[in-house]
Amino acid sequence: MKKFHWGHGIVLSFIIFGAGLAVSLYIAFSNRIELVSDDYYERGLSHQRQMQRMADAAALDSAVSAILSDGMLIVTVPRSDTAAAVTGMLRLFRPSDGRRDIAVPIALDGTGRQRIPVTVLEKGLWRLQVDWTEGGRSFYHEQPVVFP
Repeated sequence: MKKFHWGHGIVLSFIIFGAGLAVSLYIAFSNRIELVSDDYYERGLSHQRQMQRMADAAALDSAVSAILSDGMLIVTVPRSDTAAAVTGMLRLFRPSDGRRDIAVPIALDGTGRQRIPVTVLEKGLWRLQVDWTEGGRSFYHEQPVVFP
């Protein structure tokens, strides 16, 4: 039986280093890296307009609210003019996986609320993005929502 001497130790160290490097590369290349949106460049150009829409939404008498109740997300959209029609989109944005994002057209009931079933959605952090137009004015609000 041969003795283990320093030459074997050097070879073994190189083998362990190479295996560790190979595992690290495999993990790095197997992770999905997603952009927040496919049209990020166009969105960047319209950033000032988006900031104005957010400021307009913050200036309303009441704020957008989202309450989780009995498997439904109840979103309340403030109305500045009850006679004007509200149009727009409610989006649930999943930061960790863009394939799970959903978008629902705004269809408010008489009290200014909309119910969205969320029992089929994955638990964890989502971002509620409310983009609406009322009486010729555009508004935007975004807030985090955690589904337990």
